[in-house]
Amino acid sequence: MKAQRIAPDPLTISPHGCHSPAAPELINAPNFLKVSEIAALLRLSKTAVYEAISDGRLPASKLGRSSRGLRVAKSGLAKWIGGESQ
Repeated sequence: MKAQRIAPDPLTISPHGCHSPAAPELINAPNFLKVSEIAALLRLSKTAVYEAISDGRLPASKLGRSSRGLRVAKSGLAKWIGGESQ
């Protein structure tokens, strides 16, 4: 029996110009996401995500001393996608 491919839900454009994921993609995401995961999910470059974090538009927490330890809470990402900036 062949597995069927299911087409992903359509994406929409958020006020930030990124593709916002369909609700199930964000709901099933972990509570804290890496910059690379956000970039892949929203079809943005990692640079664009880092810029949003450094500008304060996307809240992030730093784990450890390097920038590789940045994590963004799923709730903060949802607010940013929805057009609310802090």
